[in-house]
Amino acid sequence: MVERLAQQQYRRAIGSIRASRSIYTMTILDAFKLFFTNEMLELIVLHTNLYAKRYYDKKIRPRHNSNNIRSDSHFWKPVDRIELESFIELLIQSGVHRSNHELLNDLWDIRQKNCSCRFF
Repeated sequence: MVERLAQQQYRRAIGSIRASRSIYTMTILDAFKLFFTNEMLELIVLHTNLYAKRYYDKKIRPRHNSNNIRSDSHFWKPVDRIELESFIELLIQSGVHRSNHELLNDLWDIRQKNCSCRFF
């Protein structure tokens, strides 16, 4: 009895999905924004920067102070939302195009002719 009721509810749900035709066409960016809202991205940026600062203060800075070496490559530059979106896009694109064996510099290089289109 319960199984039959579940099947009826399922059929009703499928029927209503089929019956509703939307005139709105979703873009890739719209689909992305369903999973990652601006508030979510801002939280990820905030906590990424907090974690990086904590990591730098704990691990990197003591080594630099002991060696008296100053290297700008070891200083954290805070990430913003646009950079985070670009990074997530890069991960999605590399997964779609199965380019997980490419060099990181090649994935970031926008001058390549076969570079796929940005959707952000």
